[in-house]
Amino acid sequence: MKNKEVAEIFRQIAEILEIQEENPFRIRAYLKAAQNVESLSRDVAEVARADELEK
Repeated sequence: MKNKEVAEIFRQIAEILEIQEENPFRIRAYLKAAQNVESLSRDVAEVARADELEK
């Protein structure tokens, strides 16, 4: 899965949470995750395999 695809999934989750009127901080966290994944210079799957993801 490519970074743009992963980012789009995070954005869709944020949209669903917004529709459900969930915590705005949680929504922003998913949007920020989408931005971060999209800005990676390497494929997110490669970063995950190398155990380089920050929590």
